[in-house]
Amino acid sequence: MTPGIRVTFRTTGPKSNFFGYYGHSPLNRSGTKLLAHQTTFDDREALADDRATVGYWDLSTRSFHPIGETGAFNMQQGAMLQWLPPDFQEKIIYNDVEDGQYVSRILDLADGSTRTIPFSVYAIHPSGKTALASNNERLYFCRPGYRYMSVINDRWDNPVSYDDGIFQVDLETGEACLLVSTGAIAERDPVGGLDKMDNYLEIFTWNPSGTRFAFFHRWNDAKGYHTTRFYTAAADGSDLFMFPDTGFYSHYTWKNDQKLTIWAQHNPVHAELQAAVRKNRVLAALFRPPFRLIKKTMGSLGADSYLPHADYLELVDGTHDIRLLAPDVLTRNGHNTWTRDQRWMLTDTYEDENSFRHLLLYDSDTGISHEIGRFFSPYNATTYRCDLHPRFDHNEQLVIIDSAHDRGQRQIYVFDITDILKG
Repeated sequence: MTPGIRVTFRTTGPKSNFFGYYGHSPLNRSGTKLLAHQTTFDDREALADDRATVGYWDLSTRSFHPIGETGAFNMQQGAMLQWLPPDFQEKIIYNDVEDGQYVSRILDLADGSTRTIPFSVYAIHPSGKTALASNNERLYFCRPGYRYMSVINDRWDNPVSYDDGIFQVDLETGEACLLVSTGAIAERDPVGGLDKMDNYLEIFTWNPSGTRFAFFHRWNDAKGYHTTRFYTAAADGSDLFMFPDTGFYSHYTWKNDQKLTIWAQHNPVHAELQAAVRKNRVLAALFRPPFRLIKKTMGSLGADSYLPHADYLELVDGTHDIRLLAPDVLTRNGHNTWTRDQRWMLTDTYEDENSFRHLLLYDSDTGISHEIGRFFSPYNATTYRCDLHPRFDHNEQLVIIDSAHDRGQRQIYVFDITDILKG
């Protein structure tokens, strides 16, 4: 741990505790309650019969308060458990399964009431009135590690569906409508054989004002390796924009309403070569084995550094403007988030050659990346790995992570970073 950084809170056993994905805070606005999933297992995927307890830790009493159970969760993103905007204080939303259907629950801690929405959710609009959602029955067939296991519907076991995609869910009425069709996206500038691969849309995020959202179009080859295109759209699903088709886009965040930061490939020559490989089965058979061997022998972090022209990029929505972000300082793929003043970027890394994940805070004013700490990581290169998935609290003075460095058990850690911010 870096000198000056202190742990202000950590969850404790005997059960494992984790929050899930990055991009929203497990702490409520007042910083008094910390959301968590609790499980009795760590080192495997969640199965159809598994249940996670959802609830919150009271930071003053250091006690856990369960609010329910869910069968709609995974070890990467949990049940999309989060505080409901715009207050982020008393209302909690999470996904569940009921009578063979994925649903979401909204619990009001103020009056104890619970409402059930007949659709699971993903990205909540900043207003708290609607949400973007994916079809989790479809993701079962194409997204190991990020899928729910409780409902298997063979209707969705097909390469491309026009009834699947990005849905808008009204959190007041429960009504849902399709905004962006997977089939329609797959028809845009298709590559050879795309209609025979599993196509899906995922990782939806709103810009800060809620006027546009970003998402990935991904498709899997026969062995499950995916290629990615990166899109934005207006709030109603119109005005689609696709960023340059390099084939590789990874973790991203909105920096403001117009700019996004993403780990991606960007060299046009390499993009053209990769596109040629994707379209030609002989070239694909020739090039893929050595890259998989590199990833297996060097680890995810080493493979990231080997891939040509993968960097943090700053993109401008609606344009092909690309700016490299600190290519000599931020050299590893990670889960990134900006402070509201756009000075500090919080991120992490995958495991290094010694199985440590690094937690970083980048100062764009000075160009310096501060290491908050490094954490030993068990069971790497699996769908149930424990990424740090760092998040700020609402005051952006604390950093919260999931980590399994203590005897392989997932727990949530809260760090005070004010010493770095003042430095």
